[in-house]
Amino acid sequence: MAEVNLGVITDNPTRRRDSVGGNDRIDTFSFRVLGSRSDIHLALTGMSANASLRLYRDFNGNGVIDSNDRLLASSTFGSNNDESINISSSLVNAGPGSYIAEVVPVGSANTRYDLRVATSAAVGNAPAPSPLLPAETNVGNLTSPRSFTGTVRQTNMIDTYRFNVTSTRFVNLTARASGSFFNNVDLILIRDGNGNRQVDPGEIVARSTNLNGLESIGRNLMAGTYYLQVQNVAGTTSNYTLNMS
Repeated sequence: MAEVNLGVITDNPTRRRDSVGGNDRIDTFSFRVLGSRSDIHLALTGMSANASLRLYRDFNGNGVIDSNDRLLASSTFGSNNDESINISSSLVNAGPGSYIAEVVPVGSANTRYDLRVATSAAVGNAPAPSPLLPAETNVGNLTSPRSFTGTVRQTNMIDTYRFNVTSTRFVNLTARASGSFFNNVDLILIRDGNGNRQVDPGEIVARSTNLNGLESIGRNLMAGTYYLQVQNVAGTTSNYTLNMS
């Protein structure tokens, strides 16, 4: 059986603080998801050493990873970077049901961590932002233009970038999906005012949800810590280029 049963997960994140390493080689957490339009989000933060994150579909709901269960996604960014999994409810073998998350130390790593799990439900055809704010890519102080490339898909719906603004200034964020018309991403800009690594009411600063493959957010931003979510829209695999200045 999973070591911890987190119960039913909602859009109000469930948080668990723990540690892994040494003789404790794997921490396991079981949970359930209700509703037909619930995307699943997991974030592993607060680590001092390297650990990875895995998500399984527990088809018979027994809290044990059996031969018939499926590994849906894993996150292994390396070092002590935050890990994140974002699964679309439209993914085969996803949706309502039982799941098991594993936190696994890499090599001889020994670390404490925060695990958060949440769901989000699409509004119409527009996916909701993830309620969680892992720093998958930590940009640091945004003092000069930066460019990144990435890929979002059903098993990795969202890439999250954290950056700091040191004084009030105009910030321009653009993303372009490559390929066909059906390859599309959205941009969601969030200011984590209380630093709790979750999206609270009033913290979404701006969204860009164009259909032409080019997304753009330009805003005067006050000093603070911001997160930018690059989100898959159509369910197809979308490569993108992100520019920040």
